[in-house]
Amino acid sequence: MFKKLTVVCGLLLAATAAMAGLPWPWMEMESTPFPVGEGAHITYGRDRIWGMFPNEDSSETFVWCYDSLPGDGDTNDPNIGHWHEIDTTGSSSEIGASLHFTGMTFQWGKALYLIGAETDPDTWGRALYWYNVDSCEWDQYDIDDEDDEFTLDSGACIAYVPNPDYGPNDQREGWIYCLPGDSRDFWRYPIQPDTDFVASSIFPPNGSIIADRTPLFRWTGGSVVYRLQVSTSPLFGLGSIVMDTVVSAIQCQTQSDLADTMYYWRTGTLFLGNWQWATALSFTLESRFRKRHDIGEKVAKGAAMAYTAFDVGPSIYALAGYRDDDDATYFCRYSMGCPRFDGHL
Repeated sequence: MFKKLTVVCGLLLAATAAMAGLPWPWMEMESTPFPVGEGAHITYGRDRIWGMFPNEDSSETFVWCYDSLPGDGDTNDPNIGHWHEIDTTGSSSEIGASLHFTGMTFQWGKALYLIGAETDPDTWGRALYWYNVDSCEWDQYDIDDEDDEFTLDSGACIAYVPNPDYGPNDQREGWIYCLPGDSRDFWRYPIQPDTDFVASSIFPPNGSIIADRTPLFRWTGGSVVYRLQVSTSPLFGLGSIVMDTVVSAIQCQTQSDLADTMYYWRTGTLFLGNWQWATALSFTLESRFRKRHDIGEKVAKGAAMAYTAFDVGPSIYALAGYRDDDDATYFCRYSMGCPRFDGHL
């Protein structure tokens, strides 16, 4: 026991001596490539720091990353990293607008998400942007296209939440939760996977939830020709059918976006001049920002959110931001298992 204690104490002393040479606790890193102003954010993901820098002078928002980080590579030099442009495919690391009312988060291991509104009133627009770190490509969802109630303002913030049930029956890879600011509103956006799950060569599988607004329907069979019908009613009555087409393959994709609702779909084959229908399958489409339970206080400048799965249950913690002295310390939790906001500091 005495020998083991001596060895442990020796290791602690050696570690203390090694740390004494470090500029502790704050170490100055390479300066940011752009001035840090309103709407700037940083976040961590895929072993690097990602930085978002809105710039009103150039009417652009720049997104760069910083690596390598201490402990990744030359561990003897804690200042080894540098800022550089992100890799892109056929695009750039700039968003063609200076954004305000911004938020930033990272989908674990996969994608960087940003939200913001253009500062130029002549080109006003609100969008959710994401950068896929595997394909090095940008994509975006234009909130203005569908969500009239959704208004970005002071205190806007976002947080990524994974979907623990992600699979054939629940094909939303996760969600981006958002407090859009200057209100008690609370919204979420479903993350669509890069590729669809195929259950027994059938898509969408019966009873599934998907986020793809233009799904590629797939089925099995050996006929020469098929008829595909998609309806908002299990009876496929007049006025409820949103897609009715004849194809010579065992798959067919919608040509326009479907609205968010529950659908029924079936395929038919010709027999003696009549269509013989297979059993209808159902699926639910969730593809846009959907409003959730309101937060207890109006969100304002300084609001922030964080997700954790290591608590009494998966939860989002939120700071509502500063409106006045009474609300300056409002802190609350939203439980995924029993959705509600509660609590104060």
